Amino acid sequence: MAAPFLIVILCAEQALMSSNLFFDAPVPSVEELERSAIAYRLKNIRKGYVKMHVINEKPYPRNMELLYEITFDEKRVRQIVRKRIPGNAEWGNPEKIIVTQDKCITDFEDGAVPTAVQIVKAKEYKTPREHFRMLNVQALGMDINGADGLHESDVESLMNRSDRTIPVVHADVRKGVETWRIDYVRKNKQEETGLHVSLWIAPRQGYSVVGIEVRSDQDGKRYTFVIDSEMMQYPVGEIWYPSKVVKTVKTDNEVVDRQIMTIEEARFGDQIDEAAFTPAGLNLKPGKEVVDYSSAQAHLNVWNGKELVKPSQVNVPPRNPALHRRPRWLLLALAAGLGLLSVVYFWRVFRKRRSASRSGA
Repeated sequence: MAAPFLIVILCAEQALMSSNLFFDAPVPSVEELERSAIAYRLKNIRKGYVKMHVINEKPYPRNMELLYEITFDEKRVRQIVRKRIPGNAEWGNPEKIIVTQDKCITDFEDGAVPTAVQIVKAKEYKTPREHFRMLNVQALGMDINGADGLHESDVESLMNRSDRTIPVVHADVRKGVETWRIDYVRKNKQEETGLHVSLWIAPRQGYSVVGIEVRSDQDGKRYTFVIDSEMMQYPVGEIWYPSKVVKTVKTDNEVVDRQIMTIEEARFGDQIDEAAFTPAGLNLKPGKEVVDYSSAQAHLNVWNGKELVKPSQVNVPPRNPALHRRPRWLLLALAAGLGLLSVVYFWRVFRKRRSASRSGA
């Protein structure tokens, strides 16, 4: 009777030994793991291009699909967003935004009424990237926000924190990927037991965060936020980066929110055309008006297909002629004003001559 138990014990020991082949080195410190994960993203995701398809599996009308195209370097970012309702084949008109160190350029084309591109000073906003909801692709999969809050995300959102208990590191396998798991509790006055945080870091995949779970208990309910990231090594740059990120929110065991972020294309480290961060990078149609508020005095230009020129220099009719045409009421008011001035002028001349003739008499 002892033989079956012996076989089970031997099999369990063999499985444990084979699983630990990856973790033959000493258990790394939390500082070492987190530093490696943060450094890899900051070093390798500094400039490039990411095309991401986002599906929100939420009750209508929040079940919107979005398609992001983001071109970025360390100081500038261009974001083009298209939206559609699930089931529609066609995407809506793109929303185009460029944010640099000194300027913000926006092109919000609603399709019904032609609108001008606007250029404003970046210092008009406290945090321009957050104001225009420019996604921080460096942090994708490294916090619990998903695409909705990626404009506020940071690669250190859940790491290198001082407001937590002493983290513990465990060897773990998550969805077939060998990882180191970091567990800690983040204290928060609003939560009864604090936020229980678990991070799964895969050293063989660029020290990527491949999984996150955050749990909290409030009012007798358990709230769980889960991030699952599938990683791949992209040809351009050979950088490990998510190919798919799934965000799931649960109340107790019921799924109340699910978002799927699929990377359709990504390139890192390539040289970026400088024109990408100028009006030329917005793919404007000839005749598109551009109002520039970034200088001391606002002025209007028109895109002629190659560059911005004065309205009189463009050879195509402007898309919004009203911007280049004085309203009729203004012309009438100017004419009436000039007529009134003429009457006043000639009346004064007539009175002077009349008084002069009387004094001469």
